Amino acid sequence: MRIVVLCLLLATGCVVHSRTVMPVDLARESKALVDTGKATVLAKEGMVEVSADELVFVHLREDGGTERPVTLTVRALVEGCVERLDAPGCKAGRAADDQPALKKKRYEFSGSKLATTLTFAAIGGGVGYCVAECAGSGGLERGATYIGIGAAVVVGSFLLFAIAGG
Repeated sequence: MRIVVLCLLLATGCVVHSRTVMPVDLARESKALVDTGKATVLAKEGMVEVSADELVFVHLREDGGTERPVTLTVRALVEGCVERLDAPGCKAGRAADDQPALKKKRYEFSGSKLATTLTFAAIGGGVGYCVAECAGSGGLERGATYIGIGAAVVVGSFLLFAIAGG
């Protein structure tokens, strides 16, 4: 039981960062992606590690203004872009610029988020202790109150910070 509570509390310190990479961002790093098979790409939200073998879904603009959805590797998207973005073989240059080519998530641990959760849990635990002590002299009644308040604090803290993004 203690391990479950500890895991739930630690999980509230987990933060998810989403980063999107546009086709033009990939094209800027086309030389590294084609030569080495990987690159660190500067996206709007920060740096993103990209492999040339990752699959991307993009809409390529065709002659006449129509867009064709395709799934291809990053390497295939940027191969023709090494010289310049407007080269005829540069698929990234023809990709729709309103949709990201890649969406990546990065998970991190936030000590401040965990500290906030533990603070709320401690306050809730203190209130629960006071309620349990005042609940009466019956051992069974007091034990049930301890368990109920403890479960409410743990579940409430988890919901507040893990799901709502605290």
